[in-house]
Amino acid sequence: ALPTGGQREGRKKPLLGAWDARPRQLALAVAPFFVLYLGANGLYIAALASLSPPLVVSIFSTTPALVALLSVPLLGRPLRALAVAAVACSTVGVVLVAQPWAAGGRASSLNSTS
Repeated sequence: ALPTGGQREGRKKPLLGAWDARPRQLALAVAPFFVLYLGANGLYIAALASLSPPLVVSIFSTTPALVALLSVPLLGRPLRALAVAAVACSTVGVVLVAQPWAAGGRASSLNSTS
């Protein structure tokens, strides 16, 4: 009989799709992303200590633009007009919602009691 339903020769379908990794391999593959995640969140919290929250949100919302720009030299991927438009729309949208100019540029808005 032919294998059906994701089973091959009595083996179950791997949890991660075609990449059947052992726990140690998975941990080594995920570790760099976890370290970068911790670093980004640490920088976010540090920025909140000295800047207003809307300004921090506006600054950190530029990451899609940085990813699009860095994909050109690092991945050799061409930057298309649709990607530029999408990044510009998302960044402008976040800035319009956050309105960093209305916060006065001070972190004291976190500690205000009024």
